[in-house]
Amino acid sequence: MNAPLPLFLREHLENHQAHLDDLAAARRRQKAAPSLFDALATRIGAQTRASGEAAEIISAACGPTSRGGVVMPFDEVLGRDLTVGTSSAGGFSVTGHMGRDPAAPLRPHSITMRMGATVIPMPPGSGNLIWPRVTTAAAPTWVGESGTPSAGDPGFDQLVVPMASLRYSLTVSRRLLLQGLGGEMASALIAESTRGLMSELDRAILNGSGSGNEPTGILNAAGINAVVAGTNGAAPSLDLVCDMEDAVGAQNADDGAMGWATNSSVRKKLRKTEAASGSGMLLPGRELLGYPFVSTQSIPSDLDKGTSTGVCSALIYGNWSDVLVPLWSRGVEYVINPYTKAPQGLVEINCFLDVGVALRRVESFVACKDVLTA
Repeated sequence: MNAPLPLFLREHLENHQAHLDDLAAARRRQKAAPSLFDALATRIGAQTRASGEAAEIISAACGPTSRGGVVMPFDEVLGRDLTVGTSSAGGFSVTGHMGRDPAAPLRPHSITMRMGATVIPMPPGSGNLIWPRVTTAAAPTWVGESGTPSAGDPGFDQLVVPMASLRYSLTVSRRLLLQGLGGEMASALIAESTRGLMSELDRAILNGSGSGNEPTGILNAAGINAVVAGTNGAAPSLDLVCDMEDAVGAQNADDGAMGWATNSSVRKKLRKTEAASGSGMLLPGRELLGYPFVSTQSIPSDLDKGTSTGVCSALIYGNWSDVLVPLWSRGVEYVINPYTKAPQGLVEINCFLDVGVALRRVESFVACKDVLTA
C-alpha cells in the first residue's frame, strides 16, 4: 500500500492543478473573443487567426466609424511605439516561451466611473451636449378655500458641454503585429491601454485645468463648495469631514451617489487618526461617515496653503452621479495607416476618444485642498 503524500506536497500539487485550470479558462476566453490586433492585421492583409471573423464581429458590434477606422469599446486604447527589435518596445513579447500574465506598469487608479459618474452616449452627428437645469424652484403657497396662490414660476438655464478629444498615436512594426501580439500579450497590451486611457480621463475629471484643450475638473470648477482645514493647512479630523458633509447637505445636494475621494497619503492619515479619544479610527474600512471612500494618485498631494508649500492634499466629497461624461463615439476609434511608413515595415495606428466633462450641479461637491498628512 502506497504511503500518503506529505501535506506540503499535496498542497503544491493542488496549487499546480488550480494554476492549470486557470490557464485553460484563459485559453477558452481567448478563443471566444477575437483580438483587436486580429482586426488590425486584417486591415494590412496579414493572415492571422480568425482575423476575418474578428473584423466582422467588431464591425457588427460597433458600426461604421467617422474616420473609416476600427472602433473598440470605450475602455480600450494603445499609446506607445512597439517593435520586435527593441526589447522594452515590444521585443520581450516575441520570445519562444513566456509567462501568460505580463506585468503592466503601475498607474493611478480610475475611480470616477466606479463612484457613479454618468456616461451619456451621444447620437451620431450631434453637437454639444445641452443639459437644461432648473435654477429657481417653484414656490408653493398655502391658501384658503378660495384663495389665489402667488406666482411661483421656476427659473431655468442650460449647461453646455463641448467635445474634448483625447488622442495619441501608436506605431507597430508589421513583424511584431504578426509575431508578438497574439494571445495573452495582446490582451495584456489592450488592458494596459485601458488603464492608461481611463487614468488620464479620471485625472481630467478630478483635476483638469480647464486651460488649452483640457476639460475643467472638480477641483478647479468654479462654484463648488470649499472647506478650509487651517490657515496653513491642517491634519484631517472628524470636525473637518463633518463640515464637508454639511457643506453639501446645506445645499440640499446630498442625495445620489455620495462618496469620498482623495490620495493614498490622506487615506493613510485617516486610518491613523482617531475620531475621538478611544472611539476608533476615522477610516477603519472603506467607508467614511457611512459613504464609500476611494483613493487615487490623480488627486494632488503637492498643493500650497499659507506656509505649507507643496505638501497639502485634496479631499473631495460629493454626488458622483452629477459628473457628466458625454461620449461622442461608441468607443475608442483606431484609424490605421499602413502606407506612410510602409517602406520601414511600420503601421501607424491613431487613437481617438471624443468625450466631454462637466458637473451637472457644482453644489453637489465640496473640496478641501489643504489637508496635511505628515
